[in-house]
Amino acid sequence: MALAVGLAIIIGVPLGILIVRHKWLATPVLGIATIVLTIPSIALFGLMIPLFSLIGSGYWCPAADYRGISLLAAANCA
Repeated sequence: MALAVGLAIIIGVPLGILIVRHKWLATPVLGIATIVLTIPSIALFGLMIPLFSLIGSGYWCPAADYRGISLLAAANCA
């Protein structure tokens, strides 16, 4: 964990200084940072659907994983 924090500081502080000095770099750098921060959330979403459906209702509906939550009513899982 210390390595990750160290790398974040080594990369983040110079990038922050660069963004402050050159305002035009703020949009692309923050756009890339937003994408990088979103990827783990998307990956975890697929894992959390079955977990929270087990906790919430007592059973898991595979239709929620494969076809999306909007199909729950059609699959009679809701």
